[in-house]
Amino acid sequence: MNYLQLIQAFDGQDHVSPQDLAKKFDVSERSIRNYVRDVNASLDGVAEIAMRRGKGYALVVHDSEAYGKKLAQLQRAQEDALPSTASGRVRYLVNDLIMRTGWVTLDELAQELLASRRTISQNLKDVESFIAPFDLTLQRRTHRGVRIEGSERDRRLCLAADVLDDEMQADGANLGSIHAMLPAIKKTVSAILAEEDFHVSSYAYQNLIVHIAVAIMRCRKGAHMLVDEESSEQAKQRPEYWIAVKLADALEGQFNISLPAEEAAYMAIHLEGRKSLSTYPDEGAVVISDEVWNLVNEMLDVVKESLGYDFGNDIELRMNLARHVAPLLVRMQHNMKVQNPLLSDIRIGFPLGYAMAMDASAVLTQATGAKLSDEEIGYIALDFALALKRRSTSYPKKNILIVCASGAGSARLLEQQYRQEFGSYLGKITTCDINGLDTIDFDKIDYVFATVPLDCELPVPVRQVSYFLDTQQIEDVRSDLAADAEEFDIVDYFDARLFFPHLSFKTKIGAIDFLCDRTAEVIDMPPSFKRLVHVREKLARTTFGNNVAMPHPQVAVSPRTIVTVGILDEPILWDGTPVQAIFLICVSKGRNYDLQPFYRAMARLMTSEPAIAELTARQDFGTLLHLLVGVRPKE
Repeated sequence: MNYLQLIQAFDGQDHVSPQDLAKKFDVSERSIRNYVRDVNASLDGVAEIAMRRGKGYALVVHDSEAYGKKLAQLQRAQEDALPSTASGRVRYLVNDLIMRTGWVTLDELAQELLASRRTISQNLKDVESFIAPFDLTLQRRTHRGVRIEGSERDRRLCLAADVLDDEMQADGANLGSIHAMLPAIKKTVSAILAEEDFHVSSYAYQNLIVHIAVAIMRCRKGAHMLVDEESSEQAKQRPEYWIAVKLADALEGQFNISLPAEEAAYMAIHLEGRKSLSTYPDEGAVVISDEVWNLVNEMLDVVKESLGYDFGNDIELRMNLARHVAPLLVRMQHNMKVQNPLLSDIRIGFPLGYAMAMDASAVLTQATGAKLSDEEIGYIALDFALALKRRSTSYPKKNILIVCASGAGSARLLEQQYRQEFGSYLGKITTCDINGLDTIDFDKIDYVFATVPLDCELPVPVRQVSYFLDTQQIEDVRSDLAADAEEFDIVDYFDARLFFPHLSFKTKIGAIDFLCDRTAEVIDMPPSFKRLVHVREKLARTTFGNNVAMPHPQVAVSPRTIVTVGILDEPILWDGTPVQAIFLICVSKGRNYDLQPFYRAMARLMTSEPAIAELTARQDFGTLLHLLVGVRPKE
């Protein structure tokens, strides 16, 4: 409802009761009083909607000429505010229908938007797609029209997501009123949070303000949150509740509304879900629950198993993840959304960190039953990217095997000599003689140094050295240990035998099964390989956007890092996202110092729209190699 619609309700009417107006516009009588007050303010004294005791409201005109000009001005403003594009009409309809509780016909919507009935019918199909992620549905009834059905919480989440979409601010019904409230709400919220020394992370602050604005708008409509007794009692035990009560009291006076206790409890949940974990005034150091610590441990274990990176001793990463996960669990429990304007940059700039976050997020999905959004995964990726950056500032420790023909005593002497000369580069040192080579697990060895010739071929680099190292050999060994085992080239991770064009599968399950079976025919995979890929697929999304999916096993089980590629003739829906190019990534179960440049090159390929368009159009291995050469890191 806008000002002009309320004024037009008096056409041909001497009086209209508050009850009839509330019914006509599907709002509460209290909301009608608020609208009447706002309309009177906009009329600037040339007319007013006045209450007549015992009769209802009446439109009283004081200056006919000025009133006519004012109506024309309101008419132009209404027409200017109406969306002119299909996407604008969709957002307008989403907001309009969410704010209603009753039915509205397509003819009424068409008249309101100055569009044809057919156009509105087409727009409503997109409305259904827009509201579906928020568990809202569009109901249709013959002779009655349409309406949106869903919980009050889901209506608010959808409204807030729409308001936060800056590109569409001007096109949504009711959005102008919400945006008009934001500056005043920010001033009040900032003052109270400062008084209480309560810190909200910067990216979540705008989100919090918008949710409060949506709550005020809904309360004006008489639509209040229903918070169950258990959640309400839990909220009251947290410091956030009393801050929320203080906020509610201030906002009631500021906006002349009533915010019941349930609204304060809901506001407390938002505060808890968007806070930065810092010290409360009356508490000592931050207390992170056992639940959060255990989840962080599991997240790091998953990254170690799936990608071969051990962050067990990185206390800074543990703390960053714990501070992140505590409020994140609240957001997941209550289906709260966050915006992440950096998501695209994070995927391209920190692809390995993003891959780690994708795998780690599976732990949170198992714990809560809710999948993380790409936006949330992006923020977790920053924690892993920072940890990777810290690791890159020092040489990775190398595990070496020393092979000699002498006894245990001389082997220990060699071990001490290598530790003394190269200790800063070395992790674990293992010694054996030639006969003991069969017992060595080379997945955990980076280099072999042998004092005797070796006739067998080993899967890692071998350097023959003297029993007593001279100056030149010491320099040569140090040079080896300070560098990676081999120079990186992204092309090395692809095989023509594992490139499958013109696939025609209709589901992701069929596509995954095919690619896993073909991979196992070329690479020696364990029997659990395909099951591990499907397990990972159920836990968190593997779509990368840009028509690309990146499935992979939950645990690294491949003897070497390899990528199997499948190209579909027609895209399929992969967890609701269209996918045509599939990259089945099998990471080596051994040590993976090469993964940063590998994932960086893969991200450049998968996020390049021209590259993926060319690959899906040509569908040949030569094109893939050509595109890969173009994305090789220049380092």
